[in-house]
Amino acid sequence: MRLFVAIWPPPEIVARLELLDRPARPDVRWTAPAQWHITLSFLGDAVDLDDAKDGLARAGLAWKERTLAEAGPATACFGRSVLYVPIHGLLALAKLVQTTLPPRIERSRALRAAPSFTGHLTLARGRRAGSRTGGIAGLSGAPFSAAWPVEQLTLVASTLSEGGPRYSILSSVSRPRAPSSNCG
Repeated sequence: MRLFVAIWPPPEIVARLELLDRPARPDVRWTAPAQWHITLSFLGDAVDLDDAKDGLARAGLAWKERTLAEAGPATACFGRSVLYVPIHGLLALAKLVQTTLPPRIERSRALRAAPSFTGHLTLARGRRAGSRTGGIAGLSGAPFSAAWPVEQLTLVASTLSEGGPRYSILSSVSRPRAPSSNCG
């Protein structure tokens, strides 16, 4: 069981993402809307589940700032294998999460001291690395921009299957709300 911490776009953003052109191509595997998330920290399979849940709870307690996820302005590619929507505005939250969760065993001390993060939502993957059909590069550049407030962090288990990964939310924390002042 591979674990990661993620945020999920709200239904109205998913509905807009579903409107993006998804041409049928033998060299492209499109991700399903149920898979659309933004990974803040990948933990892998060598982390104790209870430690991960405790770390997520610590992240929830330390999460004070309102966070706005900003998608776009257009789809882009990581090399010839991943088509994604860039997501901005999550660096501080990703660093908070990465410092409160148990480190992956293979991480070096330097990486633990300076966690890295590139916010993105994966739309498709190339089926054959090194394909001569041009990979997915020709699919990038579709305009897409949106913003939404992040309200919840989730600890997710990923199980690989023939149809792509299946995700199960194991735990979640919500951003604490500021107390309302009732004058009466």
